Amino acid sequence: LLRAAHLVSPPVPTNGVASEISTTHVLLSWTAADDNVRVAGYDIYQGSIRINKKTIEGTAYRITHLAPDSIYSFTIVARDQAGNESL
Repeated sequence: LLRAAHLVSPPVPTNGVASEISTTHVLLSWTAADDNVRVAGYDIYQGSIRINKKTIEGTAYRITHLAPDSIYSFTIVARDQAGNESL
């Protein structure tokens, strides 16, 4: 039986910044999300595809192997210990 507190999604991470941009990589960073169950980590999506193999425990992630002269869009999703994801 889950308590109602476990059904609450964590907030969306804020202040996403792309830095150290080159023709083949970028460093994404963000402000940690705060949750009532504790944020377990973050995932990065390009479209609907999760691109990190392991859950990100910090608030930064370097994306490599990008194609030069291309446009990319990424979404940072927080996940709490109950398995809820930010919307």
